[in-house]
Amino acid sequence: MTMHPQGFLLSEIRRLQRTYPSDRLPNIIAEYVEERYYPRVLCAPEIKAIIDKEDNTMSDQQKWDKIVTVVGTHCQMTWEAMSRRTRKRELVAARRLIIFLALLRTDFSTLTIGEKFGMDHSTIIHARDQMYIRMDADEDLRERIEFLNSQI
Repeated sequence: MTMHPQGFLLSEIRRLQRTYPSDRLPNIIAEYVEERYYPRVLCAPEIKAIIDKEDNTMSDQQKWDKIVTVVGTHCQMTWEAMSRRTRKRELVAARRLIIFLALLRTDFSTLTIGEKFGMDHSTIIHARDQMYIRMDADEDLRERIEFLNSQI
């Protein structure tokens, strides 16, 4: 059996939830898990309960703080560095990760996220669109985002 980072299965289930209609989801998840040789114990209904409950336990601001912390730790940067108005590649990549995850996990509008960075809402939309383009071309980026999403 292949060892995956903690939270990998949960992020994969979230990805499947976004991809397939809810009426087919239980069968798709069961097939996915069996195909990947995960123990049946990990397929328990608790996983669905964790996913459903997880987003309801934190406020949007708490999710935002968690996103900033997770991305900051992953990129080894502080919020002050990531929110700085600069075009350094590493900082732009960290900002894009935060923006993408915030749009995915919170109900914050592009305007609200833009205000947190001191940016216009159209810049946030552009960052989101760039992430989708990059994810289509880069499997490693897609896996990194799924892993970070599982840590939130």
